[in-house]
Amino acid sequence: MGKSMTGIGKGLAVFVGALALLFSACQIGAPEELPPTLVKNIEVKGDQVNVYANRPLEPGAYIVPSPPRLVLQVKNSELDTGAPKSGEGSGGLIKSWSVEQLSLKQEVEGEEKETKVVKLTIDLVKNITYRVTGENFGFSVALEEVKKSEEPAKATNIEIPKELYSQVQKLGVTPGGQPTGQAVVPYTPEDASAAKEMLKEIIPEKPAVVRLPPATAIENLTYKSTDGTFEAIITGDGEFNNYKLLSLDMPLRVALDFYGVQTKLDKKVFYVNSGRVKQIRIGQYPDRTRLVIELNGKTLKDARVVSVEKKMMIKIIY
Repeated sequence: MGKSMTGIGKGLAVFVGALALLFSACQIGAPEELPPTLVKNIEVKGDQVNVYANRPLEPGAYIVPSPPRLVLQVKNSELDTGAPKSGEGSGGLIKSWSVEQLSLKQEVEGEEKETKVVKLTIDLVKNITYRVTGENFGFSVALEEVKKSEEPAKATNIEIPKELYSQVQKLGVTPGGQPTGQAVVPYTPEDASAAKEMLKEIIPEKPAVVRLPPATAIENLTYKSTDGTFEAIITGDGEFNNYKLLSLDMPLRVALDFYGVQTKLDKKVFYVNSGRVKQIRIGQYPDRTRLVIELNGKTLKDARVVSVEKKMMIKIIY
C-alpha cells in the first residue's frame, strides 16, 4: 500500500510539473513572447497624435530639447506596409512627424536577440509637455505648451527680514545626493545668498515686503525647467506661513504640505516631462494640500523653498 501511494505521489508530481511548465510557456503578457504589434496608422488632430495598432500600447517617450522633438518608441512592433511614413502638423504645436522601422539587438540571458521597433519622431514648434495614454486601438499622445513663470520686475538689493527666515527651507541631502526626507531651516551665508537669488524671482521691485493674512487657497501654479534646474511658483490668496518641505522615495519625490490650505486649481496633474521632472501632482486632504514633484533617478543636489507675500518658489537642482 505504501509503495502504491508513493507511485501515485510521483505520478502526480510529474503531472503537476508538466502542467506548470505548459502554463508558464503559454502565459500572456511578456512582450518578448507576443508576436509583433502591427502599427496600422498615425493620425494628427491639432495637438494630439493617435497611433492605431492591433492592441493597446505603452511606448517609451523622451524629449529632445534642441531642436524640440518628441520621440516615441514601441518595442516588439512592426509598421504596416500601408501605414503613412510622414506628415505635417495642423497649425498647433506639431510642425511635422515621421515614423521608421528599426531593428535593435539586445542581450537577454547571455543570448543576443533582435527586436523590431517602431520609432515615431514628432518635430515641435516649441518645447512642450506631453501625456501618453494607452488606448484600445494603440496609444494617444496629448501635447501641451510648457507654462512659463511670470516675469515681474525683479528686485535688486534684497535684505531678507529676520521674520522671513522661517519661510526659507531646504531639503536635507547627504553628500551622496540622497534626500533625508526632512527639511532644515538654513542660516548660513551660502543659504542666505541662494535664498536672495530665489526671492528676486518672486518679490516685485518695491521698497518693502508686506505681511498678509494666512493663505487659505492655492490659486495658480507655473513652472519652468532649464539645464539641471527646475523651478515652480505657487500663488495663493494670502501668505503661506504654515508648510513643510519633505521628500519621498521609490520613486524620488519632493513634496510640500500646505496646512489649512485648499486648492482652486482646475488640474490635479501637470505632466512636465522635462529635464528629470516627470510630473507635478496636487492632492487634497482634510487638513492640508500636498504638492508632489516626481523625478527620475534617485539623487539630487539641492531642493529649497522661499515664500513671501502671496508667492512661494520651490527650486530643485539635480
